Amino acid sequence: MILAVQRRKADAGLLITPFRLSESATRSLGGYSRPRLEVLDGEALAAMLLKFGIGTRQSGEPDLAFFASLEEVSDRLVKFISSKKS
Repeated sequence: MILAVQRRKADAGLLITPFRLSESATRSLGGYSRPRLEVLDGEALAAMLLKFGIGTRQSGEPDLAFFASLEEVSDRLVKFISSKKS
């Protein structure tokens, strides 16, 4: 990931993952001074979704219909991008 950020000459990168980072991955992140790589792991992602009510019901339970609709949109986006390749 950091190489992609460096190649683009970006100031920072953002990695969003539903998983928890291993201890070695967390230590590695501290070794990059420029560009900076921010990570939003599964726990932080879940907390953010709950905080802003994204994909959750009022009870705090996941809204499975919301996530199913994302999958449908994702499939259409992949098909669209594939059709535009030259």
